[in-house]
Amino acid sequence: MKRYLIAAAVLTASAAIYAGTADGAKASPPEFKLDVKFTAINRPLLHVTSLNDAVTIEKVIVNRGQCRVAERKIDRGLGSTFPVVLKFGQLVEFAMIPASCDLLEATLFTDQGEVAYTFQ
Repeated sequence: MKRYLIAAAVLTASAAIYAGTADGAKASPPEFKLDVKFTAINRPLLHVTSLNDAVTIEKVIVNRGQCRVAERKIDRGLGSTFPVVLKFGQLVEFAMIPASCDLLEATLFTDQGEVAYTFQ
């Protein structure tokens, strides 16, 4: 009899934990402010500002993979890009490769999910 009570208690606890984490409410996707700027030689730059408390950008795909990105570091030129850890209000700047890339859409893959943006 004790086995059945213990099994019932374990199943009830498991169901309660599952219901608490899988109640259909998805975590909201990460939020960013994206701007397109241009260098003095007209190379497009993607400015990404975090609107999250803390987020890690793991990958950025531009124009469905037709353009690559490299993190633009003011004091060191272009550098290794990912992962990029940002807190609220922090900005990272990505240079487009090739320089002739016309920025139409960008998808950011983060530790909190992915989010896509289109540009006009």
